[in-house]
Amino acid sequence: VTTTGGCPPATTTGTITVTPLNTIAAGTSQTVCINSAITNITLATTGATGATFAGLPAGVTGSWAGNVATISGTPTASGTFNYTVTTTGGCPPATTTGTITVTPLNTIAAGTSQTVCVNSAITTITLATTGATGATFAGLPAGVTGSWSGNVVTISGTPTVSGPFNYTVTTTGGCPPATTTGTITVTPLNTIAAGTSQTVCVNSAITTITLATTGATGATFAGLPAGVTGSWSGNVVTISGTPTVSGPFNYTVTTTGGCPPATTTGTITVTPLNTIAAGTSQTVCVNSAITTITLATTGATGATFAGLPAGVTGSWSGNVVTISGTPTVSGPFNYTVTTTGGCPPATTTGTITVNPTAVPVTGFSYSTPVCINGTNPIPTTVLGFTTGGIYSSSPGLSINGATGEINLGLSTAGTYTVTYLYGATTCGAAGSSTFDITITSLSLISLTSVATTTNQTLCINTPVTNITYSVTNATGATVSGLPAGVTESFAAGVFTISGTPTASGPFNYTITTTGSCSPAATTTGTITVTPLNTIAAGTSQTVCVNSAITTITLATTGATGATFAGLPAGVTGSWSGNVVTISGTPTVSGPFNYTVTTTGGCPPATTTGTITVTPLNTIAAGTSQTVCVNSAITTITLATTGATGATFAGLPAGVTGSWSGNVVTISGTPTVSGPFNYTVTTTGGCPPATTTGTITVTPLNTIAAGTSQTVCINSAITNITLATTGATGATFAGLPAGVTGSWAGNVATISGTPTASGIFNYTVTTTGGCLPAATTGTITVTSLNTIAAGTSQTVCVNSPITNITLATTGATGATFAGLPAGVTGSWAG
Repeated sequence: VTTTGGCPPATTTGTITVTPLNTIAAGTSQTVCINSAITNITLATTGATGATFAGLPAGVTGSWAGNVATISGTPTASGTFNYTVTTTGGCPPATTTGTITVTPLNTIAAGTSQTVCVNSAITTITLATTGATGATFAGLPAGVTGSWSGNVVTISGTPTVSGPFNYTVTTTGGCPPATTTGTITVTPLNTIAAGTSQTVCVNSAITTITLATTGATGATFAGLPAGVTGSWSGNVVTISGTPTVSGPFNYTVTTTGGCPPATTTGTITVTPLNTIAAGTSQTVCVNSAITTITLATTGATGATFAGLPAGVTGSWSGNVVTISGTPTVSGPFNYTVTTTGGCPPATTTGTITVNPTAVPVTGFSYSTPVCINGTNPIPTTVLGFTTGGIYSSSPGLSINGATGEINLGLSTAGTYTVTYLYGATTCGAAGSSTFDITITSLSLISLTSVATTTNQTLCINTPVTNITYSVTNATGATVSGLPAGVTESFAAGVFTISGTPTASGPFNYTITTTGSCSPAATTTGTITVTPLNTIAAGTSQTVCVNSAITTITLATTGATGATFAGLPAGVTGSWSGNVVTISGTPTVSGPFNYTVTTTGGCPPATTTGTITVTPLNTIAAGTSQTVCVNSAITTITLATTGATGATFAGLPAGVTGSWSGNVVTISGTPTVSGPFNYTVTTTGGCPPATTTGTITVTPLNTIAAGTSQTVCINSAITNITLATTGATGATFAGLPAGVTGSWAGNVATISGTPTASGIFNYTVTTTGGCLPAATTGTITVTSLNTIAAGTSQTVCVNSPITNITLATTGATGATFAGLPAGVTGSWAG
């Protein structure tokens, strides 16, 4: 109980204990398997000190602790158990009920395993069960199903897919489900790819035959030729080898170890080898029949003939090759006979030499002249030319005696006579012819003027020094890359370059011989034509003394340097990369007319400009002062030189600046407070001069309005803080004993604990500012309350308590907290 209306409130306490009725939560029901722990049953109670339990299955017990009845354990007997829980020690006992149903266990016989071929019925599997009402099946192959009836599981059917199938049977409707497993292995049918056929020569390896199989563990082979074998590995049959006997062989491959065996067939035809007798040679006169040539063959069905002279033919019949006829052209004829239709073809060769019967025709010619690095020349023969003679020539010419081809790589340049000689034969007299051929060397070009003439430098519009070359093994020469105005000429083996260039630049020229063997001879040189010097127009600028000029850059052409005149002290010029650069900081004032002249060019070029250097501005040092806001400052005057005016920055509002007759004047009355760092900068000079100073404007004093409060005697007041501006301290009057005032950091603070009661009107006045400021407030100090000690009692719920009365002093009322529902408090008198 707390008094109200006094100072401070008085408080007393006591206890009323009310005992509640017993309660217990509603019992719950569950079903569990025998020998499996039940889900703990917890039942909240109130007002009890314990509980009793009845009807629980063996193995399940009940307990009470901390206002909770707990039923737990593992039932060891099956059946339905209706339990009762009754609270003890309460007001009065409470009771609740529930049911625990304990289910007996399922069983199933062990699953069995078997292996069957795909698409063949399995042996029916039966498994006895107890306690179940059905079963589920997993892992059976397609075509095989399971069922449950009368406590028996039955698995039956015909699998339609191969593989190992690990099946699982699980009982349903029991407690808990029972599971058994087994395996049905379904073997796939054997397959083998279709056999292939091929034809090979005896003693030649066959193309390996590979036949894919499925479901087999091996294979057997029949009908293969000697030298050829079969094997099985990794589901592949392989037939390979080299047959050593000829004939057709029809083979059979049969898989083993499968379900059932698969068979395939094919044919390997082995062909025997061809043979032909050695060819023969003979010599006859043209238009005379040759002696018939007969060559025995084996294993062939025909023959082809190559190289026979016109009028002579070949044929094949009854394993005999026959060559016969009358040659109508002369020469040596190397013939070839090749068997056909056998394995493999057999070849033989021979020669039929046909001599002419008339005077031999020996005329021939070459294309002449020929370059020594050209294609080897071959003679062109006249119509009816008699072959079989010999070509020859003098030393220095490399020639093929049989064909007349000249090997230029092994020959030397010059003119040679080539002779073709056909010797006398039994069929006619000898004959010969000659032809002259010239082999030309590659052209040459050689400098005959002074060596330095091939690389000369001259000014534009100045004649070049003539450049001359000797040209051999050519009829002329051309040149490219000469500057405009320079030309070439060729006469009597001399090539000349002369003239006056009219364009500048480096000119790399190339001379190439003409009318000669390829590749033509070339030579090169350079004529460098220097352009006339140029320089960009000079520029002018004005700068302050001791201030860097804006760098002046002037483009030049044709120069290698430059000279400078008339620059102010501190400013210099340089030349680099065809650019003149003038830069630096002038240290003297005045106008400077400068001249820049290029050097090293053709001829020098000149340009001019002006750099005007202006002297500096000055201004006297700025001054500082302190004034109160709204009070006129002391006028500030600052002497200047070289300026035509001035700008002002940082002055307080109400203060202005002006310039006249080389004097800066600052005056006025500031209307705002603060420190003002001002800057004065001259204008119209070079460069502007700057000075600074400070005008400090002090604001008027202010203080926040005082506040009032009421506190109990001997209780600390709420600190009173009053913000001030412009002050350096404060004085305090009218505070109650025990309460004091202080000033720090622009804040006046009143704090403390009053030791006397009453009404205290206080005053706070600032000090040290630009005028003192004052504020007032009131602190009211109130005397203390009392209340008698509270009492305690115990009653039953819904029974009235004994009235409690407590005497108070100094209060005008009381508040009440913690009373039980149905009990109230009041204050009066």
